[in-house]
Amino acid sequence: MTDQDREKIERLSFYQQLLVRTMDEKEYPWYRMIVEKDLSEREVEDVYRLFKELEHKKEDLREAGMIDQTPLLLHYVGMLNLTLDPFMTANALNRQGYFKTLTAKLIEMMKAKESQIK
Repeated sequence: MTDQDREKIERLSFYQQLLVRTMDEKEYPWYRMIVEKDLSEREVEDVYRLFKELEHKKEDLREAGMIDQTPLLLHYVGMLNLTLDPFMTANALNRQGYFKTLTAKLIEMMKAKESQIK
């Protein structure tokens, strides 16, 4: 890599940091998290894939008559990218309109578990 290439990468990184600061966190919390956590396109696709799996798992639990959906929460927390906080991720996705029903349920379960610990 040449010095010119390094300078170009550093400049792009600087521009990215500036753009993140101007990004409205209330309107785009998930996109902002993607940039702040430096997630790759594949890592973001993995999160979307996980949520699609969770939607299917939630439906399977419902069809089986399961009232306790703790396995859904355990699957989510266990399979989520380690660099992402489960609560913050679900909250950001929910606020930006992704997987609204599922993220609302996960947030509700995490809050309930947290209150049980206290």
